[in-house]
Amino acid sequence: MFAFPCRDYIQASCYGPTLNFAMATIDWWQDHTGDPKAQVHFEVENRGHVQLTRNHIAQIAVQAQADYVCWMDDDAIPFSPWVNDLAKHDKDAIVPAFFQREPPYQCPNRVFADSVPGGVYVNPFPRRLHQIDATGFHAVLMKGKVIQGVWEATKGNPFGHVKEDLYFWEQAKALGFELWCDSSHEVGHLGTRVVDGQYFLAAKHAAEGYEKKPRIVRA
Repeated sequence: MFAFPCRDYIQASCYGPTLNFAMATIDWWQDHTGDPKAQVHFEVENRGHVQLTRNHIAQIAVQAQADYVCWMDDDAIPFSPWVNDLAKHDKDAIVPAFFQREPPYQCPNRVFADSVPGGVYVNPFPRRLHQIDATGFHAVLMKGKVIQGVWEATKGNPFGHVKEDLYFWEQAKALGFELWCDSSHEVGHLGTRVVDGQYFLAAKHAAEGYEKKPRIVRA
């Protein structure tokens, strides 16, 4: 099942490449399962608020007893067939690297820590397969049992919190599900520009260089 939660609209510059990516992934998935009749459901949703939208998509996935759910936001720009490659890791849930589209453009991957509300950010570099506790829902591949478990544990409200992504992953972790990131794959984030790992590193190095410049004190 491919889920496209839309905050405001399907961005014309993004939707075409994303749909082409999804169609190519369907062909691979049917070959991968060996079942030419394997069904893939597309759900493009906008319910006025991201929590309501994601909850509705989750309900559809649960009712359909989906084997996998692939979430992609309407401003996601896939650079590679990440679903195909990440599915081979056979993880409960897995994401490629992606980055926030506003400064400081960091990757939202986190590990939970009692002393830090919301968790500690994890640097996706060097590129590797690594376990995390939470991230955004910009691009996520998860097994159906994850969404089913969180749906039941939250009584049909898996995204029912103001910080819906963190809330979901907290519930999933409590149920024993694991979340991983393979940062050898990236999905861009469309804003006024496409933000990716290179953009993040350039902005980071520029900020660090600025901070290290000596102050000039004028008499």
